[in-house]
Amino acid sequence: MEILKKVAIIGSGICGAYLANALAAKYEVYVFEKARGLGGRSASKRQAETSFDYGVSYFSIQDLDLKSFLSGALFHENIELLDRKIIKLDRNDKENSENQIVESFPERTARENTEGGVWEQSTEALFVSKPYGNSFAKTLLKDIKNIFLETRIYGVVKENAGNVVEPRSLNDSKYKLILENAAEFDVDFDIIISTAPAEQTAQIYSKYDDLVKSLSTVKYNPAFVLMFSLKQSAAVFLSPTVSDGISKIRDADILKIKNSIIEEIIFNHKKPLRYSSTPAFVIKASKSFTETNLEMEHALIEEALLNEFFSIMGFDLDSMPELGFKHLHRWLYSTSNNNLEEYVDLRLENLQDCDMISRDDKQESLFLKAENEEIYAVGDYIFEGGENAGIEDCDQGLGTCGVEASLLSARALAQFFLDEQ
Repeated sequence: MEILKKVAIIGSGICGAYLANALAAKYEVYVFEKARGLGGRSASKRQAETSFDYGVSYFSIQDLDLKSFLSGALFHENIELLDRKIIKLDRNDKENSENQIVESFPERTARENTEGGVWEQSTEALFVSKPYGNSFAKTLLKDIKNIFLETRIYGVVKENAGNVVEPRSLNDSKYKLILENAAEFDVDFDIIISTAPAEQTAQIYSKYDDLVKSLSTVKYNPAFVLMFSLKQSAAVFLSPTVSDGISKIRDADILKIKNSIIEEIIFNHKKPLRYSSTPAFVIKASKSFTETNLEMEHALIEEALLNEFFSIMGFDLDSMPELGFKHLHRWLYSTSNNNLEEYVDLRLENLQDCDMISRDDKQESLFLKAENEEIYAVGDYIFEGGENAGIEDCDQGLGTCGVEASLLSARALAQFFLDEQ
């Protein structure tokens, strides 16, 4: 009987879930997630009859192979094209209804058949995971037996067969994962892959200087995300007494806002399979507001965001609807803020000591590998620019281009392993 190599994947987000699914047929895969649930930055929260996708709310895909992958039978019940009306609003000109720029995308055509096929869609199409934001990752992980939740990985050590820590040059050694209080996970791994954000991956791989040097160049934008529901039904948004401009805003699916402490409002109850009479919203604070108030009390952040939300929606202090559920989440590693060209140049300078795997002469590595080790790093912070990368969408919402970048990185590493078999 063939003994499969053991692979440890750190992180259960879209990147880690893709790798686990792709490698499971030829490797013994273990997935480690520090949170209570699967999904990473595609997290969802459920409350009574409502739900909130407070991580990746939607995402765009330009790569044709990835589009084909998402249209396959595996995701027939879990991935949908988002039919939506997007309104772009400038708060410096909020009285001018003509300033509201509307993008409306009609319902998609059906897939060619239930076994797969591709969507007929424009390049502007947005995908959404259903019935929850983390359903994408859960679908990829549904057949993985070795999943460990609430298990934070603190480090990696290399050991020989006698479980004695030896110098890293001992190439026949395997790897141990270090848990809380320096405890070891009781499995020897042949391959370690971290899909965690770059800063967390650098901490886990602290003994591997070449990787740490490269990972340290990656910087992130934090983000405050407020999720809340209203006690009133959705009918409160259909009042005939409001102006046409406010009526248009309340009828949106997504609001993108300039010159405000709010960057984006997602009407979560309008997304596929979330339809509810209870309005449920996800608000992403602007970058400047988040960075300026990163350590402020959450109650004050909530108050400021809610006041701005109700003002945008045309409610005054005396008519604001009563809230139901409310929760503020702070993402420290929301999206990478590296200038792409400067980041790639800087990363390549710091990769001189790393093994680099090139897909072809025009593309640089889509993942990192420690020199002479089976230690890897993948994620949305490592990708090649170009027409298929969706770079222009990076600032259009939490995870908009991060999903595609994650999938490109994970796909490259999965193919590297499978080609070796």
